[in-house]
Amino acid sequence: MPKLALLFPGQGVQRVGMGVDLTTAYPAAYSLLQQADAALGWSLSNLIANGPATELNVTPYTQPAILTTSLAYWQAWQEAGVRAEAAIGLSLGEYSALAAAGALDFATAVRLVHERGKAMDAAYPADAGAVAVVLGLERDMVQAICEEESRTDSFVQASNFNCPGQIVIAGDKAAVEHASDALITAGAKRIIPLAVSAPFHTRLLRPAGAIFAPLLRAASWQIPKLTVISNVDASIYQSVEQMQELLERQVSEPIEFAAGIKRLLSEGFTHFLEVGPGGSLGAMVKRISSQAVIYQATAADQIGRVAEQIQREIGGGLVE
Repeated sequence: MPKLALLFPGQGVQRVGMGVDLTTAYPAAYSLLQQADAALGWSLSNLIANGPATELNVTPYTQPAILTTSLAYWQAWQEAGVRAEAAIGLSLGEYSALAAAGALDFATAVRLVHERGKAMDAAYPADAGAVAVVLGLERDMVQAICEEESRTDSFVQASNFNCPGQIVIAGDKAAVEHASDALITAGAKRIIPLAVSAPFHTRLLRPAGAIFAPLLRAASWQIPKLTVISNVDASIYQSVEQMQELLERQVSEPIEFAAGIKRLLSEGFTHFLEVGPGGSLGAMVKRISSQAVIYQATAADQIGRVAEQIQREIGGGLVE
């Protein structure tokens, strides 16, 4: 029988009003937003529903907003009868995956990513960094050019290995600009600058990992009830210590999303449900394996129909 894995998005998918339609259609989704407000002591639900976008796009607010909205979607999918055996997230989405798997209770997870966002925001000067997506070059070429363009006072590295032909670079603004020019010269099809000013998942964020580490270790963790894959090394989480160590490293080490998907494929997972706002992760998975089956629904009124399709094709996954 086919096995279902969940895909949770990272920072960048946020928009004002995301997931609001879930709150009227699915009581559990509405309840989760209220729980977020209580856990944080301020109205995240109002920020998600009404903005402003300038505040929603600030990392300490973006991260709890995406996690809460993603898990509200998962509540809706569960109300519709869907179950899964595994989960993986992209960057921040790893926390959504771990919360969905029961490794963290929701209140702890939403507070933790708020603090993660604050640590990442404070660790690097505002607007001094840059992030860009590189299309059409292989890993070795991108890494080599980043090394060539890095200097003592200006650094750039590959920060996300998303899928074949799509790699993210991040670093100091000048280094990213120089590397982007060199990558085009080397044959990149396109360079897409992202609206992110901090070089996430590079060594420049090591101070953030050091700030965040005590909070990771103070949180209450459980062994995940689902198979959850680490972004750092594509391993399966099997202990509390492993989760704490790898999540600290994840702040300043590259995201190995493609390797994580390959690990799930090797474990027999062939069907994937993208959970949350956005919609790009399924396309990444298809670039990794053309045989993968992807399910998506970004509107509340689509979830019931797609859930019925999942149940017909794979029995709705397995009960957790």
